[in-house]
Amino acid sequence: MEPSSSELTPVGDGAKKLANGEYYQLFTYRGQFLIDQANFRRFPFMSISLPLFIEPDDNDGSLSCKTLRLDPDIRNSGIGFNSRILGWLNQVWLIAEYRHQYATNFLQGGDESDYSVILFEISFGTSPGASIWRLLLPLVVLMSMLILVFMVRSDEEDARASFPVTVLLTLVFLQ
Repeated sequence: MEPSSSELTPVGDGAKKLANGEYYQLFTYRGQFLIDQANFRRFPFMSISLPLFIEPDDNDGSLSCKTLRLDPDIRNSGIGFNSRILGWLNQVWLIAEYRHQYATNFLQGGDESDYSVILFEISFGTSPGASIWRLLLPLVVLMSMLILVFMVRSDEEDARASFPVTVLLTLVFLQ
């Protein structure tokens, strides 16, 4: 992710105080991401996941879970129209709150503390129909080339011998 291209923007004028004494604030998050460790073992039926963790940056030790809890609005949250990867389908997205327990006090003094973390994750996958088409179309073309060997006249031995070699080389390059 490019830090200069990401932004967490508050929606509205500021935090609103609720009747129970808690504060409520809406945010939008926008950024550009790079997935550099994609796993192609299940090609062409692949899926990738983009997890996004939001945690307070606590410089003075005052934003532990006791004082600040990030509570995701599960009912009214979602992903925008631009949350997509060209050629991939949005399979599922989830949002949840966790506690991140650090085993240090970051030289701030006091006890070790835990922090509220929001995990927002989007999973993308390839279309099964397009994946089957992408896998089977080259194989159908190669099989038809092998069948065409028998349509070449028997006196053209060099042409008949070149078809299987071409098919084998193409199969190697498809892998």
